Amino acid sequence: MNGLQLDNLAKTVAANKTKYYSVNSTAIGNANNDGATGPNAMAMGSNASANGGQAIAIGSGQSGQNTSL
Repeated sequence: MNGLQLDNLAKTVAANKTKYYSVNSTAIGNANNDGATGPNAMAMGSNASANGGQAIAIGSGQSGQNTSL
C-alpha cells in the first residue's frame, strides 16, 4: 500500500464512520464483538451478552435471553 492509497483509505473510513456512538471501556468481555451468540441477537456494551434467539443486551454487563414468541 502506498501513501496515496493509505490517505484515501483514511478519508473513506472517516467519511463512513458510525455517528452518535462511542465506547470508552477497558473491559475485556465482548471486546471482540463476540457477545451475541443467539440467532439474530445483538449485544452492545462491555461484558454484554445476548444468548437467546432475537435477544438484545444493551449496557455494561447486561444480558439478553430468548425473545422469540
